[in-house]
Amino acid sequence: MVVIILFISCSKEPQAIVYNQDSCSHCKMIISDQRYGAEIVTSKGKNYKYDSIECMTAALLTQEIPEDVYSIWVIDFNNPEHFIKAREAWYLHSSLLKSPMGMNLSAVSSQQLAQKVENDYPGDVIQWPEIEKIVKSEWLDD
Repeated sequence: MVVIILFISCSKEPQAIVYNQDSCSHCKMIISDQRYGAEIVTSKGKNYKYDSIECMTAALLTQEIPEDVYSIWVIDFNNPEHFIKAREAWYLHSSLLKSPMGMNLSAVSSQQLAQKVENDYPGDVIQWPEIEKIVKSEWLDD
């Protein structure tokens, strides 16, 4: 039993977010919107949960994680029970989709899905490097 618990606690996979209970590791707000959320998994298997893509990105850019980052994940806007690897996801930056921290970033699993969501919520379809630039310029550079 102890071996199973140790194995689970050292997993390098994202853990499900418990909405309305888990709090954001960056801003400390309760994570409540199921269409958003993100997670960092460290090389030691520790999970850091976030209420938004922008909170997770800020944590990465400011190096507030004390361990080596193993992987980064975002919630799939179209399928909220699933995580997508953040660097492989496609993003929509649309003022019509209000993310919890107000940067209006949503993630989906493919460019085609991003363009489909963009038809309903006009904005910019972007990838991970642009996410880092947006968070750095609009949120971190004061």
